[in-house]
Order: sequence, then structure tokens, then C-alpha cells
Amino acid sequence: MKRLKAGAFPPFLPSVLRFLCFLILPILLAGCGEDDDPQADASCEPGDPGCDDEDITPPMMRPVCEAKPSGATLQRDDVLAEGEFEVASLRGLRWTRPARCYASGENLPCDRTLVFDLRFPATRDAEGELSPIDEAVPLLVYGHGFSSSRAENPRLLALLASRGVASIAVQFPRTALGSVREIGDVVNQPSDVSALIDWALGEAALEGADAPPEGLRIDEDKLIVGGVSLGGMTSLLSAFHRDLGDPRLDFGFALAPPASMFLESFYEERPDLPFLLVAATSDAIV
Repeated sequence: MKRLKAGAFPPFLPSVLRFLCFLILPILLAGCGEDDDPQADASCEPGDPGCDDEDITPPMMRPVCEAKPSGATLQRDDVLAEGEFEVASLRGLRWTRPARCYASGENLPCDRTLVFDLRFPATRDAEGELSPIDEAVPLLVYGHGFSSSRAENPRLLALLASRGVASIAVQFPRTALGSVREIGDVVNQPSDVSALIDWALGEAALEGADAPPEGLRIDEDKLIVGGVSLGGMTSLLSAFHRDLGDPRLDFGFALAPPASMFLESFYEERPDLPFLLVAATSDAIV
């Protein structure tokens, strides 16, 4: 039976970070500031006849980036290389559970239905059937952006499964494409993350839920949360929020999350949690 390879670092961290670093390498290789655009034309110059101060158009501003060495040694082929495992998937799993839903400015009790896809590393038996590898594996709960869906970023999740990392791609019930798209419901999405971890660990009351596949074992010391945009904000809340967060999480990442409202004290709740946050410098919301 194939086993996860040991390394100098916890084996699940390179699997996540190497592919993500490929996505953000252009950002890591550049430092951006602002400078005057030498090609910009003002509508009039000071001292011109009939030119009042209020008529002077300020010069256009444009980003100026200087290449800086990042220290990264990753190569594209290394990042995108398939791992040693087969990839098995279960699509459209469902679980309806009592929780809360945000609507019209109120957070009220509701029956909350989660639809999600599970991918996991597998081996193929003599009959050609796929089954989970004989190892406890890391688990990533991945959250999509606002008005997106669980179909987001399948390449990343399949690559991680081939390298020994299971993942759950959740369709959030009130912020996904085709839902009511209530952005305030993000306050309830960390509970979805925690519930899905419970589900994968076999700790949830599974009434009304599809069961995890037999033989899939999750490493409770390698639980990951990640996402993009509003899913990235969900990752931050799950990782660091004093009340909404899940202390079982061991690592997280967020790609361009709305995060401008979080103060330094927000991150002090778990100051030692490894977390990769990717954002640009010119986005007021992020």
C-alpha cells in the first residue's frame, strides 16, 4: 500500500504551498508603489493665461513595480506535477442540519443545507476499484467566493489529492451562485467549515447526511481551511475569530479576502497559526 512520504516539513504543507506559490509568484517577485506618469498631460499649466488653480489637472498616477528577488526556487513543472496517488471524488454530497441563516439584517435559526464535493487520495485494487489510501490524511475545507460555487478551483483540489491531501469543496447555501446571495451570511460560514470537519472526522450526527466513504481517515492534527474572496474571509474567521473560529485548525490560506476591517487584535487570538494571506497593495477592501 502506498504511503505518504515524510519530509523535513509536515508533508501536507508543501502540497498546499507549492501550488499556491505558483499562483502568487508574480506578486512575490514585485514590489509596487506609485509614481508620476511622465506621459500625463495637464489641462493647463500654472501661469498660463486664463488658467486658474482649480483648473489644473493633477498628473496621472500609475503603479511602478521594481523586480525584487523572492528567494523562491520553485519551478512551474514542479508546482504542477501530479502526485503519486489516484484521485477519487464524491460529488454533490448533501447535509441539512439545524443552524442559522442571515436574512434582512437578522441572524435566525434555520435548516441549513450544505452541498459539497469530496476529493481524496486513493489506490486502485485488482478489480480497478478506487479506495482511500491506508493512511490518515490532511483535510482542506475550501470555500468559494461570493456568487461562485463548489466547482471553483478543481485543478488545485485534484492536485492536492494526488499528493495526499483530502479536500471538501463546499457550496455555501446563501452566498453561492444561484442562491439568495446574502453576503451577510458570511458570519455563518465558519460554522459550515466546522460542521464539515466534524462530518469528515465522523463526529457529526449524520441524520439527513451522506456518510464519508468507508476507510477514509483524516489526520486530526492536519486540518486546513482555505478559500478565495468571501471564501478567504471565511477562512480568516474560521482561523482567528474569537467566537466563530475553530481551534482545531492547523493551517490556513486566503486569496484576496475582504479583510480591511480586521484590526491587529483580530490576529492575536491565534498568533502562532501558520496562515498564507495573498493580496495586492491597491485594494481598499482587501
